[in-house]
Amino acid sequence: MAKVLLSGLWEGALLFAIAWLIARLIPRSHAATRYALWFATLLALAIVPVLTSIWHVGTLLAALVPSHSAGAAAVRITLIPAASFVSRADAALAGIVPIIFGLWCAAAAIALTRLVVSFVRVHRIRQVARPLADRVPGVFTCDGLAVPIVAGIVAPAIVIPSAIAASLTPADLRRIVAHERAHIRRHDPLGNLLARTIEALLILNPWVYFTGRNLCLEREAACDDWVVESAGSAREYAACLASLAQSACSRSAPLLTPPAFHSRRTLIERIERLGSSEPRRLTINAFIIGGTIMLFLIATIALQA
Repeated sequence: MAKVLLSGLWEGALLFAIAWLIARLIPRSHAATRYALWFATLLALAIVPVLTSIWHVGTLLAALVPSHSAGAAAVRITLIPAASFVSRADAALAGIVPIIFGLWCAAAAIALTRLVVSFVRVHRIRQVARPLADRVPGVFTCDGLAVPIVAGIVAPAIVIPSAIAASLTPADLRRIVAHERAHIRRHDPLGNLLARTIEALLILNPWVYFTGRNLCLEREAACDDWVVESAGSAREYAACLASLAQSACSRSAPLLTPPAFHSRRTLIERIERLGSSEPRRLTINAFIIGGTIMLFLIATIALQA
């Protein structure tokens, strides 16, 4: 297990670099595809180090490569030049690996505990939430929130802070609700649960942190595109987000909920993105995601070899 976790640090750098280069080629207006890219990267960060430790396809393929031919000198092929460096690093770090592994387990335990606490908090919020009368059916309000959230995994419900629900105009309230409903249609609560679990287990892997941040940003952007598609005015929706920027605070939302406002910085990035005139695409480009998965598979085989 320690080998898998530590290998994920340098293997994750390669996976993140691949995803970053591909993301540079995808327009910012294609948020759904960019979200799928980062979600696939997060899964790869968790799966590839395990495969390189227990899967031996790459080693077998490397053994099939002929090392010499008739009349020619033997040729030694090294697919990964860093392999010898990694071997030396393994020997040098052998004494401190148990300490690192212990710290990693402790940090992961704390992170998983926070997820459990978040689950309890979401459950309590759902219990005390009140229906929003007849203004918007299927929406609830709660006094103990600062930002709108989708509460629940199996049967998610939209919960909006009472103060925000009372201060918004009917049009802006419909836009906020449309954003949260987009999370439900996209199954973001379940995806967020999986992402948070991976982030908790791999809490000391910096590439997981960077991937998770991009994942959250693109998830909110994808839901913004749903709102613009249904409401038809990106400028008015951007003004709605700007009016709520002062109350946006990522710490006020439980970990297990995909909140409408992840942080003030990402909120500003979302407002700037809404000002773009590029056509928005709500569907995922299967060719890009399929190609990314193939590159991750090739990288896995190469790392094994």
